[in-house]
Amino acid sequence: MNQTVTSAGEIAAPRRFDSQRLAWGVVLLSFALFCVMCVIAGLGVNYFLFQSVVPLDVTMRVGRGSSGVNGQFVATRRDLTNSDELVTAAQSQAVIFFRDPYQENRLIAMVTLKGNTELAYRRALRPRFEWSSSSYLVELEAFTGDLDIFIGPELPREILLSVRSVQGGRVYFNAAGHYLVDASEERMRVVNLDGDVVLIASDEQTTRHIPAGSLGVIGMEDANEITVADGYVNLLANPHLDEASANTAQSSNIMTGDLLLSWACTNTQEELPRGDYLSELEDGRPILRLVRGGEATKNGETRCQARAINPTDSIDVGGYDYLVLRATFKINYQSLSVCGQAGSECPLTVRIDYLDTEGRGQRWFHGFYYYVDPQRQVPLRCDSCTLEHEQVLEKSWYTYDTGNLLALFGANARPRQIVSVYFYASGHQYDVSVSDVSLLAGHLNNGETETGG
Repeated sequence: MNQTVTSAGEIAAPRRFDSQRLAWGVVLLSFALFCVMCVIAGLGVNYFLFQSVVPLDVTMRVGRGSSGVNGQFVATRRDLTNSDELVTAAQSQAVIFFRDPYQENRLIAMVTLKGNTELAYRRALRPRFEWSSSSYLVELEAFTGDLDIFIGPELPREILLSVRSVQGGRVYFNAAGHYLVDASEERMRVVNLDGDVVLIASDEQTTRHIPAGSLGVIGMEDANEITVADGYVNLLANPHLDEASANTAQSSNIMTGDLLLSWACTNTQEELPRGDYLSELEDGRPILRLVRGGEATKNGETRCQARAINPTDSIDVGGYDYLVLRATFKINYQSLSVCGQAGSECPLTVRIDYLDTEGRGQRWFHGFYYYVDPQRQVPLRCDSCTLEHEQVLEKSWYTYDTGNLLALFGANARPRQIVSVYFYASGHQYDVSVSDVSLLAGHLNNGETETGG
C-alpha cells in the first residue's frame, strides 16, 4: 500500500480511487462516440443513397473529316473520360453522345462540334440510384468555336448542362431543346431555337434568361454585359419531324402525293421495288427514314417537300439579311459510288427552289455521300450543282449548315422568295435517317438591340 508522509511526520490516509465516477465517464464518452458514429454513418448512408453519383456513358463519334482527343487522332469513335481535350479540324465535325447506362443507354444529350472547335470535357454525372432527385450534370469548359446542342425530350430527371468559354462566359441549359452556341475572342453567343437557357457573364454576377426564339450575346470588350435580341425565324413547319412520328403504322403504304403532316413525301422509280419513308424514333429523336432495298438495280427516289408556315405559294425573304438551311442526318447505306454516273443520285440531297431578285426561278442543290468505289470514276457534282457533293462518314450523325445563302449568291441571283425546300434520297439502294431540316432567317446585327444586366 502506498502511503504519504506529511511534513510533521504523520502518515496521511491513502487516496481512494473513485471507480463510480470513472465508470460514468466511460459510459458518457462511449455514448458520445456512439452518437458521433451514428451521425457519420447516417450522413454516409444518406449521401450514398441520395447524393452519390456515377458517370454517364460519353462517346465521341466523328461525322466528317478527323478530330482529336488529347492530341491523338480519332478516325471514327472514342470513349471519353473526365478532362479530355477535344478539337476538330477546319472541315471536320464530331458529335459527343451522353447516354444513361441505368436507363437502357438512353440518349440524354448530343453536342455537335463544328469545324475549328475546341473544348474540354470535364465530367458528366447522374445519381447512383433512381430514387434520388438529383439532376443529370454535364460540364464542358475551355470552349471556342461552334456547337449544336440537342437535349432529349421527356428525360426521367432534370438536367443541367453547362458550357464555359475560354473568356469565362458560361451558358446553362436546363431543359429539353435545341441550341446553337459559338464563342470567339470577340463574343460568346447562344441561340435558343427551342428550350430554356441562362447566360452568365464572366463576373458570375450578371445573368440573363434567354427565351425560346431569342439569342443572347456576351461581348468580350465588356465581358460583364449581356445583350438579348430576337433570334432566328424558322420558315418551315415541323423542322424536327416530330409530328410525323404518329404515322408509323401507315407509313409503309403511303401512296405518291399523300400528305405527311407538314411534309409531302413521294416515291418514284424506274421499276420495282419502290422506296419507303418511315416515321421512327432514333436516339430519342423523331426521324424520317428514307429507304429502298430489295436488290434494286434501277434508279429510284424518295423525296420530301416542305410546306411553308404561311399559306402563300412562296416565302418572302426580302426583309432578311441572313438565311441558312440546316439539316441533320445519317447515311446508313448506299449502293452506288458517290452520287452515281451522272452525279445526280446521291443518297441524300437538299434542294431549294426560289425566285431571285429579278423574279427568275432558280434551284440550288447540295448532295452527300459516304461510299467511294476506287475502281469507278464518277463526277463529284451534278450538272446543276454549284458545289461539289460532300463526303461524310457512314452511319454517323452529321449537321450541315449552308452558311448565309443571301451572301452565297451574286446580287441578282440571291433568293427573294422561297418556293420549296426538299430533301430526298436517290439511287438504286439507299437508307438515310433525317432528324431535322430547318430554314432559319434573321438579321446579322440583332445581337445588339437590348442590353441586360
